Amino acid sequence: MTKKTIENCSLVKKAIDVGNGSPEIQDGKCMGYSSNDDEPCENCKNCSLNTMHENYAT
Repeated sequence: MTKKTIENCSLVKKAIDVGNGSPEIQDGKCMGYSSNDDEPCENCKNCSLNTMHENYAT
């Protein structure tokens, strides 16, 4: 199994492929992609590599 990294994230790969670019990285964590309200999208909220993951974990 492939280790979960920002570089092998399927969402990041898809965004780059369609021209949306890479997410910002802060302290080695991903800032993720946001929806229209500047909140991370659901996939990013659930990702342990996201900077705000602890705030969204249930």
